[in-house]
Amino acid sequence: MRKFARKIDFEDFMKKYFKVICLLFLAALLTTSCLSSDTEVTPVITGDDAVITSFTLGNLNQYGKTKTGKDTLYRSAITGSNYKISIDQEKNEVYNVKLLPYKTDLSKVVCNVGTLNNGLVYVEKINDPEVISLVSTSDSLDFSNGYRWMRIYAADGSVYRRYKVTLTARDKSTDFEWTEVSPEDPSIPGAINHEVTIEKEGDGFKLTYDGATTTEELGEDENINFLPVNNLAMVTWPLESNDDTLYKLLVGTIGENTDKCMVWRKIEGYVGGDKYGQWVQVELAKGNKNFLPAMTNISLLYFEGVVIAVGSDGFLYTSVDEGTNWRKDGRFAKPEGAGDHLSIIAEGDVLWLKDLDANRVWKGIVYEQD
Repeated sequence: MRKFARKIDFEDFMKKYFKVICLLFLAALLTTSCLSSDTEVTPVITGDDAVITSFTLGNLNQYGKTKTGKDTLYRSAITGSNYKISIDQEKNEVYNVKLLPYKTDLSKVVCNVGTLNNGLVYVEKINDPEVISLVSTSDSLDFSNGYRWMRIYAADGSVYRRYKVTLTARDKSTDFEWTEVSPEDPSIPGAINHEVTIEKEGDGFKLTYDGATTTEELGEDENINFLPVNNLAMVTWPLESNDDTLYKLLVGTIGENTDKCMVWRKIEGYVGGDKYGQWVQVELAKGNKNFLPAMTNISLLYFEGVVIAVGSDGFLYTSVDEGTNWRKDGRFAKPEGAGDHLSIIAEGDVLWLKDLDANRVWKGIVYEQD
């Protein structure tokens, strides 16, 4: 009876744990050896048996400067989980959406990879893809060349899927940079310049903006003699408090013997179907020298809460108070080679700068602050 009882226990044990033993054996086999040419494991491009479902970075190190100017390594300076990782199942690609900070140490990266149905995650050896090793959250991977190939094996070991995992860090310390692109690039926005003209009429004026002409009124006690008529530029944007209300900003000069632009604004909305709003001059306090300098070929842009102006003097100016105070902004410095007749526009979170005389175009990328 005792022998019979032990036999029943062994059979129960094998029924319960046979699959687990097989999986452990497969993992040990793949981890300790290369896949030989006659290995009967089928690689797949698509399928639900071998899939990455999530990908998170662990803490990362970053190089910085010591007081003597030498590079040093700051330990765990970056929280990797703050950088979203995108998974493209159609192309079998994994990549970071937001660039990692400048001088991130990519030679030691810890990856937490989630898979479907407990699939096993392996990484191919650099320059020798037939050698693979199991990925663990306790070990780091070398992404110095920018990418690694990973294999996701189905839990039963029958198939695997190959993913290219790419990690990219900024190549400059700035949070903004210009990159010249071909003027034939199809992604360049079509409307990249706005034509503005003004014709005074009594106490008001006719404004033509992008081909549309409207009759405009000045606010009470405003002096039409200070209304700019030369080197005009205008930009509009909806107020955050009310999308149906527009903030319009107009800049330009009134004569040749002036050192600053005249700035006017209008808040335009509708009440009961009737449009309201009058133009008023934006004046600086006496002695305030944060004015927008007089220039030709002025182009205006409203971008993420900031008004940007560019003109013939070769600098980019920004205003964070809707056109009252202006300052040269080193973040948006004019790219090398750009001329004096420029137009600036934004599409999404990308800036575009076009040299209208030389037919050259630059794309400006704004990186999030770390």
